[in-house]
Amino acid sequence: MEKAIANGPKAVFKRPTGEFEPLETSISRWIEETKIYQDYLDIKIKNLPDKKLQNDQSQKELNIEYQTRKIEKLRQQGKTYVLIELVDPRIVTDRRGNWYKFTAGTQVQGTLEASYDFAYDDIDGMVTNFNGIRVVNNLVVQNLRIPLVENDRIVRG
Repeated sequence: MEKAIANGPKAVFKRPTGEFEPLETSISRWIEETKIYQDYLDIKIKNLPDKKLQNDQSQKELNIEYQTRKIEKLRQQGKTYVLIELVDPRIVTDRRGNWYKFTAGTQVQGTLEASYDFAYDDIDGMVTNFNGIRVVNNLVVQNLRIPLVENDRIVRG
């Protein structure tokens, strides 16, 4: 049994007859042999899809994309209270839905905060694999989160 657990989907079982049987075949045979009991108990056990037994479920290396590399470096160094000059105009909303406009060239002082967008694969709403992460830095000022872009200039950090 320990070998079967260690080998996972590649496990092989020795039958009482002495022949060896792969895990997939063993599970399929067991499902067929217990069908009469499934009907009696009103339980339906369906055969497992082949791909679940054959896929390598290990996580691929993640691609991490930083929207603002210079600002991210500053945040990782622990320098989170900064003065940033916004190169492009921004329109942001607060939690109440009020709109605020910042013109190009506006200098704003606040705290850096990161938000993360995850790209992933899912099957029936269950995450099966993460593909990448996008890190977006925001400048938090009086409960406003201003998304920063690569061209924004660090005035003081």
